[in-house]
Amino acid sequence: MATTSQNLCALTRRDDVGNLSNLCRCLNVKDTQPATKSLLNHEDARKGGFFFEVGAFNGEELSNTLFHERELGWTGALMEPSPSYLALKSKNRRAHIMRACVAPDTTYSELDLDVGKIYAEMYSLVNAKKAQKSARVPCYPFYSVLTALGNPVVDFMTLDVEGVEMKVLRSIPWNDVKIRVITVEIIWAPEGPEGIRKFMEARGFEFIEKLDYHYLFFDKKLSHGLNRKVKV
Repeated sequence: MATTSQNLCALTRRDDVGNLSNLCRCLNVKDTQPATKSLLNHEDARKGGFFFEVGAFNGEELSNTLFHERELGWTGALMEPSPSYLALKSKNRRAHIMRACVAPDTTYSELDLDVGKIYAEMYSLVNAKKAQKSARVPCYPFYSVLTALGNPVVDFMTLDVEGVEMKVLRSIPWNDVKIRVITVEIIWAPEGPEGIRKFMEARGFEFIEKLDYHYLFFDKKLSHGLNRKVKV
């Protein structure tokens, strides 16, 4: 039987996208998501950064990382457990792509997704009827995934896991990882926005601004040089 580490290494793959100019259309800043705009707003336009998007959807629509990848040459990791993974896989993203969810603790687990319900919410009831009733996907601890990737400095992380954000955040060994900037979805968190804010601030992060349903945080030690004043 394959170990969790072997399964994880097999799951992560690097898309060889070749010449980006042949594959990527030019994006305007106005077309990007609020988190992306805010990063550019704070002058985080460095080249060759690393992103980690938990809840990547189909890789383009609602993406927080696409602009940095295509326009600034960033690479990274994308996790998506839903049927959107199939679309994500076809987008030729310059990233490690995983059909998996991030575990709410430090142990490996599996999750049964109600695929029909997901299709109904994201697409249509017609597609929902065609979809299988459920799909089992692996759930890996965030740190296990990051370690499998070599534990790089994460220049930008986005966490959108429909209500278990705090559990995921608590599972991260913060002394062993380096995350410069992170957005956390707050709308479904039982702890509330202030609970998440206090947790992140206690770990050395500075709250910068609210972006729709997300909070944006900078690591005080790692994000030196970024403009913390919001431009309007």
